[in-house]
Amino acid sequence: MSLIKEKPEADVLLRPPRRPSKDRLTNSKLLFQAYFIIGIPMLVCACAMSFRVFAQNGYPFSSLWRSYGNIVVNGVSANSAEFQETLYEAQSTYFLTLVFMHQGTLFLVRTRRLSIVQQPPIGPKRTRNLYLFGAMLISISFMLLFILSSAFEDIFHTRSVSVQYWFIRISLAFVADLAFGFAAGMVLYDETRKYFVRRFPKSFIGRIAW
Repeated sequence: MSLIKEKPEADVLLRPPRRPSKDRLTNSKLLFQAYFIIGIPMLVCACAMSFRVFAQNGYPFSSLWRSYGNIVVNGVSANSAEFQETLYEAQSTYFLTLVFMHQGTLFLVRTRRLSIVQQPPIGPKRTRNLYLFGAMLISISFMLLFILSSAFEDIFHTRSVSVQYWFIRISLAFVADLAFGFAAGMVLYDETRKYFVRRFPKSFIGRIAW
C-alpha cells in the first residue's frame, strides 16, 4: 500500500513514449524480475535458514529429502513430537527471514532501473516516500507479535526464533552481520542489476532484466 504514494522515476521523461499496442503493464520482463531476479533469491535464503534449523536439531537435509513425513535419522525413526516442534521453529525462522527480505524488496521495486541513490525515499520531494518506513514498521511489528507472543503459538504454530537467526552473516549481503542483512543483500543485489541495465542497456542483462 505504501507504494501507492511512490513518485514517478526521475528519468521517466527521458524515455521514449510507451507504445500502447506493444507495451503492457505486465510483460515477460516484469515477470522475469518478479519470479527469477527477486523470487528465487528470497526462496533460496528462506529455505536455507529453515533447513539449517532442522540440521542443528539433528535432522539433516538428507533425512528430509523425499521422506514424505517418515523421518529416519541414522536408521532410527524420529520422535514425532520432537520433530513437530522443530518444524514449528523452522517455519518461524522461514517467516522471519522472508519478512526481513521483503523490507529490502520494498526498496528495490520502487524503480526498474534507477539506483536508490538517484531515487532516494528520503530527501527531495520529487522522490520522497516516507510511507515506506511506516509500512516496514507495521510489518516488523506483526512479525514480532506472531513470533514472540505466546498467545499466537497455538493459533499460528509459531515459536521463538533463536538469536543466531536474527544476527547471522550471509554471503548475499557481503558484509552484513545483522538479520537486516537479508534486506541489505536484496538491495545490493538489485542495485548491481540496475547498474548493468543503465550502463549496458543493450547487453543480455539490459535486455532481459528491464
